[in-house]
Amino acid sequence: MVRVTAVVLLLLTLDARAFVLITAEEARQYNQESSSLIAPASSPTNALPAIDVINPQIMSGPVPSPVSIELSFRTDDAVVDLASFKALYGSFKLNITHRIMERASATPGGLRIENAEIPSGTHRLFLSIADSKGRRSDRELRIQVR
Repeated sequence: MVRVTAVVLLLLTLDARAFVLITAEEARQYNQESSSLIAPASSPTNALPAIDVINPQIMSGPVPSPVSIELSFRTDDAVVDLASFKALYGSFKLNITHRIMERASATPGGLRIENAEIPSGTHRLFLSIADSKGRRSDRELRIQVR
């Protein structure tokens, strides 16, 4: 059984300046109140791929903007299909995948994004990834920005 558990530690080779990941208008429109920083991951069933949040660290409290986000993707018996990655924002699930993938260092083992500008407030990102066997896993990430 092959276990993929790589954590991406690559630095972006793109422009190091901050970029807008979520606009102030999107934040006003989609912001949800929340007291927790990160929601629990979907429970792994039938060897679903997993999305682990490396940064921001769980329970680290509000983070400053710009934000660094690091995710680790893993699976027990298949390869993570990076092309299946989706990132949706807020209760209306605005698709921001293209914004992330344009600036991220991404491999089947994970994803790292630096200097993501996010307005103050609590934000919900719905993350999704599938593996080479077509199994999909979802994770909700709540980020509180000061």
